[in-house]
Amino acid sequence: MLTKSISTHMSMYILSSSIPSPSPPGTCEKSTTVSDHGSFVWLETSVDETGNVFCPHGPPGAFATRLCMSDGNWGLPNVTNCANPKITAAFTNLAEANVTASNVASVSQNLSTLVSQVTEPGDQNTNNLVNISSLLNKTASLFANPIIVFELSTEDVESTTESTVQVLNSIQNWPPHIVEAQSNVIVQSFERILDALMNQENFTNLTVIETGIAFQGLRIKKQDFIGITFIGSSISGIRLSVDSIFENNRSTHLNELDEIRFHFPSSIINVTKDADINVVFVMYNETTLFPLRESDPDTVVGTAVTGAKVGGIPDGTALPDNVTMNFTIREENATNHHCVYWNFSAAGGKGNWTLAGCTTYVINTSFVTCVCNHLTNFACLVDIGSREGNTPPPKIRAALNIFSIIGVFVSLLGLLLTIITLIIIKKFRERDVSKFHIQLCLSLIFMLIVFVAGIDRVSVRVGCVTVGVLIHYFALVSWMWMGAEAVMMFQKLVIVFSNITWKYILFVSIICWAVPLLPLTITVSIDPDFYIYGNASNNEYSFCFIGELMPFLTAFLIPVFLILLFNLVIFVIIIIVVIKHNLKKNKRLGKSMKTKDAIKMLIPLAGVMLLFGLTWIFGVFTFISEPGVSNTVQFLFIFFNAFQGFFIFLFFVIFSSESRDAWRAFFYREKRNISSNKTAVIGSSQVNTNRYKTRVSSLPQSNSLSDTVNSTSIDCSRRDNDLSEIEAKAE
Repeated sequence: MLTKSISTHMSMYILSSSIPSPSPPGTCEKSTTVSDHGSFVWLETSVDETGNVFCPHGPPGAFATRLCMSDGNWGLPNVTNCANPKITAAFTNLAEANVTASNVASVSQNLSTLVSQVTEPGDQNTNNLVNISSLLNKTASLFANPIIVFELSTEDVESTTESTVQVLNSIQNWPPHIVEAQSNVIVQSFERILDALMNQENFTNLTVIETGIAFQGLRIKKQDFIGITFIGSSISGIRLSVDSIFENNRSTHLNELDEIRFHFPSSIINVTKDADINVVFVMYNETTLFPLRESDPDTVVGTAVTGAKVGGIPDGTALPDNVTMNFTIREENATNHHCVYWNFSAAGGKGNWTLAGCTTYVINTSFVTCVCNHLTNFACLVDIGSREGNTPPPKIRAALNIFSIIGVFVSLLGLLLTIITLIIIKKFRERDVSKFHIQLCLSLIFMLIVFVAGIDRVSVRVGCVTVGVLIHYFALVSWMWMGAEAVMMFQKLVIVFSNITWKYILFVSIICWAVPLLPLTITVSIDPDFYIYGNASNNEYSFCFIGELMPFLTAFLIPVFLILLFNLVIFVIIIIVVIKHNLKKNKRLGKSMKTKDAIKMLIPLAGVMLLFGLTWIFGVFTFISEPGVSNTVQFLFIFFNAFQGFFIFLFFVIFSSESRDAWRAFFYREKRNISSNKTAVIGSSQVNTNRYKTRVSSLPQSNSLSDTVNSTSIDCSRRDNDLSEIEAKAE
């Protein structure tokens, strides 16, 4: 569907004057529109579908879209992905211009004006960028000629420099995959223009502040140079300040407003042969012009990019004393910090980040000091693949993903079989606790189904938001039922609350299904896009759930943590009550508790942990930084929680002697009913059934979780009676 109206071009579209032939009901007629992007012929299209037409003037592979609305009329065409031939022609004409000393300033100004007008994706294309790069290269080549530079006025050079900064500022907002092919040439051209600026005889200082780039150049007398520190910040746009202070008094740390501190030592005067110290500093607020090529997807440029040049010192020249940079890390909870510099000759001449010549000193996760022995452009690479610990290697991540998928499907099967057991077997169906179990299983089933079906469907906004909302809702509902399970068990075993009526069950059900709507509604009302993390072009690292930290904490993690903490307290109380009762009984019987008895008593409690969701505690330890420990804990977290539904089935059905006996009786009865020899079967069945009932009643009970938990709903008038029964079944 067309998601954005193009109001700025409404007046430009002219419907074809030809009378189209009638179309069948439920379609939009063939139509032609003309705009400054070209002529578009829209074929007959069914209602509620989108027509596509390739852009007549490029870029290659791009197309315009138009929605056929439900009433059979066309909506407005969306041609923003198509190139405007007038803008394309303007870039071509500028690139073909002969750049001379007399017109370089005006040509640069015209280029800056033209680039600033390019706001639509269709015009931010490779062809236009190549023309921009070509024109900047012509300007840089002109400025590289010492004779031409001598003829140029300082005003023209400064004007050209300012226009070039503005061009780079605009290009940073173009699509990264378009910019990266020409970024190396563009930055090199810019730096050659800066060299010409510093060589101007009358140059003193120049400051250019744009939203994405800050530039400052200074000329300082050698005898006055004692080291200088540039301070850059992008807190409000970009603020750039310059201080000249003594080396031994300078601060080595950033304050909360500074993003970059770049310090030149006083020994610079021993390297340059220029009469004065000509120094320039550039801060790039975006990293579009400095792409990280052929890298792990978890590694990103985690800071602004800073560049520095000193007249008479070529890039890469070893300095007698290192330059020092202090960076603020933009990525939260980043790890694996590395100071790097931009190597123009790397990646086959395309340019890339390189480690050589720089040393990294990590102050904390938010601040890094880089010490480098040469001048060029610098930044800090960081790893964002994990919150605190090391990112698991790709093979481990793949194994964890596969294990999670298997666990989800096995859990779905286990939950369905558990519900069937609790509904079909009459004595289970009539128990109060079974009504809680069924609703917990249902909420988990709904959550898992939505998770499997749509967690990665980020390409459709409405669908992704819907999936995220449903996962959020059913996850909170399942946690509410885990808390209700804990309350029920506390009532039955500790305070001996046995008056469970249908009104009480209805009240708990309403609470568990309604309360989760509150945080969900608040989150959606603030911004539905909270439920979309990433984008359609990066499916591996995108999903339909809350991705931003604060909404995730307030709307999901904190409610879950509170329920988890409550369940943990109830679990500890239950353990204490059970242990005290067993010790009391053993003392009364005059025997001591053996290891075997203790194990029998604790096995059901392990199942209660799963029922209460206490295995989520493993999630806390996934922040451990040691890779081996962290990977093991992540495996345990996925094992116990992805397979939670399977474990519920295991403890409540497979390990339950009551459940096994009930299913045996159920199938025995079914077999008896379908027997062809009615008389013989009826007589035989009566005898066998009596024998079977006698044999079952004499069997000792197992230590299953289902026997322990379900027995709490039978008769709880006295706690000791309950605990005695639990103990008997555990034996």
